[in-house]
Amino acid sequence: MDWKGIKQLAFGPLNLSHDILGKLTHGEFMELVEGFEWRDKYQRSMMAIHARTIMSAQGRKPLDPVKTFDLKQKKEKKKTTAEESKGIVQELEREMG
Repeated sequence: MDWKGIKQLAFGPLNLSHDILGKLTHGEFMELVEGFEWRDKYQRSMMAIHARTIMSAQGRKPLDPVKTFDLKQKKEKKKTTAEESKGIVQELEREMG
């Protein structure tokens, strides 16, 4: 993720201040991003279940909305090497001054 992407996530959906972003480690920031992605996926799934429930009321055969959507899917974490992590940290330090 480049610096522009980090800023967009930090100041947009995560609603972080410059001060807080500057104090976070790379790992802490990525945990916040993962938490946001989980909440976003969960909210979208809940909306889809709600829509499916409403749609099934219109049909002859009721549908089980929970079976339609797998809410327990786990996202595979991308592992970085020590060199990649060091490069990310150096880029962040360079950009933040």
